[in-house]
Amino acid sequence: MRSGAFSPRPKEAHEQDILARLENPTLKHTHGVKRQCPLTDKLEHFSFVSGYPPDLIHNLFEGIVPY
Repeated sequence: MRSGAFSPRPKEAHEQDILARLENPTLKHTHGVKRQCPLTDKLEHFSFVSGYPPDLIHNLFEGIVPY
């Protein structure tokens, strides 16, 4: 494996780390996971592992504002 290369983390592994943290609040983190991403709670189709949050400025100025 070359330097800087890594394999993407599966969504299921991330969710398991969040659950482990919720079940045992005395843990500071599990595999670097400290808490649930607030965007995942608010946005139905967003996942911390597989996506980025919507870009509001891009959506407005490339989408609705020109009309």
